[in-house]
Amino acid sequence: MRLSSKLWLLIAVRLLTSCGGSDDEAAQLAPGSASCAEWADHELAQCPAEARERDFAVMLCEDDRKHFEPLGCGEPYARWVLCASRASYDCVERWPTGCEREFDAMRFCPTQFARRTQCSRLPQDERCEGVPQQPHLFACVGGGPQGCAPLPQTDAEAALGVGMVCCPSFAPEPESYFSDP
Repeated sequence: MRLSSKLWLLIAVRLLTSCGGSDDEAAQLAPGSASCAEWADHELAQCPAEARERDFAVMLCEDDRKHFEPLGCGEPYARWVLCASRASYDCVERWPTGCEREFDAMRFCPTQFARRTQCSRLPQDERCEGVPQQPHLFACVGGGPQGCAPLPQTDAEAALGVGMVCCPSFAPEPESYFSDP
């Protein structure tokens, strides 16, 4: 399936607007998985760095978790963090060895979500604070998935055929990247 130019625009908006921090650095990603703090501590035990680098790594991990989970991509993200928190590290590249499959699955999941829904997750959830049961902000081509509440559309959004919607977290897809054929 070919992605439309509008969907590429939504993905670009997500990449350009993703920022922020987290107060919940010890949150578990999934049952039996590692926390972001455990991952950062494991990496730093093998590749020493300044303490502020650990705090920054935890913040980035938590920001990613908050992005992936509402897409139904929490499982692949948790598998990536678990692998990275147990792997040996190449300290020149600061990269966990042997986690390529988990990394690919984690990065591919949002693409599957975008293709399926024609939506991209945005980090400004505060725009959805007054919408009960739909706390996550998405930019969507068209009206958005069923169960989402549209926000008032700006002239620019209307001209592009893009709308902002508040949605609940989506369930994971039944097909997993980790399923063997």
